[in-house]
Amino acid sequence: MHIVSFEIRNFKGITRAKIELPKPGKNSIISLIGLNESGKTTVLEAISNFVSGDDSISALFSTEASTLAAEGSGPSIEDVYQYVPKSRKANFTDEIRITARVQLDDADISRVASELGKKHGATVDKAGFSRTIEITRAYKFKDSKFVAFQNYWTISFNVKVGTQRKFRAITKNENEELW
Repeated sequence: MHIVSFEIRNFKGITRAKIELPKPGKNSIISLIGLNESGKTTVLEAISNFVSGDDSISALFSTEASTLAAEGSGPSIEDVYQYVPKSRKANFTDEIRITARVQLDDADISRVASELGKKHGATVDKAGFSRTIEITRAYKFKDSKFVAFQNYWTISFNVKVGTQRKFRAITKNENEELW
């Protein structure tokens, strides 16, 4: 698995930014270079928020109690309000969104197929499995009030379960446990 890019929208001072990451090599190091107060730390904070939502990581950026983090769903509500763009704090009706684009390799797809086979007796169409997925963490606001937190991702794959002869797409609504 390789994270191809991060897209950040409405996170503190970032209206919209896309950071493309090179494929990792033996000694991969990525440098963020910019003037003071140009947003380097904000980019790292957004990525950290996306990747972990962990108290120990978010503590680097905030000392607030982490209610949502304790539930495994992200930073505290107090932290989320800190992410609202400063220029829009008075009336923010939009969402703060951090999206990662991830490239899967054959080993990743084989692990998913194996897991679905063991737990649900499903056979995965490996050839039709989506190689690129997007994973998004979004915080929705209406009139500067926090409304909802969502983690969602886009992926498509086809499976056959039990005695089915043909592969077909599975949706969360159709079979949430398998999804």
